[in-house]
Amino acid sequence: MLENLVGNDRVKVTIADEKQTIDKETVTNIYALIHFGGHGEERKQDNGFAYLKIFDLINNLDKIDAFQDAIEEAGGKFDRAFFMERFDKHKLN
Repeated sequence: MLENLVGNDRVKVTIADEKQTIDKETVTNIYALIHFGGHGEERKQDNGFAYLKIFDLINNLDKIDAFQDAIEEAGGKFDRAFFMERFDKHKLN
C-alpha cells in the first residue's frame, strides 16, 4: 500500500477488513485504502492517501454498491487477488 506506484499507475486500492468487538458482539468493518500517485513527471513523487469505510458490513450490505462506485470514481480498478495467509498483530511483531 505504501510503495510507490509503478508505470502509468495513478491509483492503488487495497481492500481490508477489521474485526471489532462492541458490546460483546463482533462486527466486521471494511476499508478501501486508496493511494494516489503524483500526476505528470514534475509531480511523480507527490502522493496522497484516503480511505473509505463501511462500518458493520453485515448490517450495511446495502452500501456495497455505493462503496464500489466510490472506489471506481477515484480511479481504482478491481484486480482479482487473494491472500494466502491472514496477518494479525502477533504475526507482524
